[in-house]
Amino acid sequence: MKFALCDKPATPRISEALWNLISNGGTPPNPRLIFIEMDYHLNWLYAALANAARSADAESPENKKLGPFPNEWQLDKKEWPAIGDRNQRPIQNNQEDVDLLVAWFDRRWAKPFRLVLIEAKLDSSWDSKQFEKKRERLTLIKEDADKLVTKDFIQWNFVLLSPGNGPSRGPFANKDPDHERYEWLYQGINGEPREGLWHENLEKIGGQMRVKRTSASSDEWEIEAIKGGGGCELQG
Repeated sequence: MKFALCDKPATPRISEALWNLISNGGTPPNPRLIFIEMDYHLNWLYAALANAARSADAESPENKKLGPFPNEWQLDKKEWPAIGDRNQRPIQNNQEDVDLLVAWFDRRWAKPFRLVLIEAKLDSSWDSKQFEKKRERLTLIKEDADKLVTKDFIQWNFVLLSPGNGPSRGPFANKDPDHERYEWLYQGINGEPREGLWHENLEKIGGQMRVKRTSASSDEWEIEAIKGGGGCELQG
């Protein structure tokens, strides 16, 4: 959070460091024209994209509910064999989210709507298993959006931030015969292919504490200092 928003803590907005990372040098938009959300549920992401693709006559009056809508993907079963499994449907009964979502328009590019999904760890590395389930659901949401009016309109990017290493490309490519579905995860901000997932080193923040369980049984817990230093300080 400090990396993303700490330029002016009194008036939070996207920091220069994060903007430079994800924008390729574009001019930051007016804060009212950029959407930044922490812990953004994947149900919300799917619903926002699906609703944006609906015609104007599908809208309801102010403060009225929308729907109900079929909880089904635009994909057919040939494209996704497990689509009949209720646990793989778009809206799910869980709190799965993305740590930080940033969305804005940049009309310099063929795909002007930039959607950057960021996962972050404070003091550890990423491995492939931690990312396995989420990459599947995110890919389904993207594929579904591509079936609607948003095709060739959204530039999707996925970024991992952590002080340690990110997962390698190999485990995914070797495991999945249809791994080309996940190629969007190996793209830079302008859609150029990358050898691995987009991972950036995040400097450890000094002077911070964390809460942790002291055993697998969870019988005890403790508060300890996080090793490392650097970063900007928030006041108050």
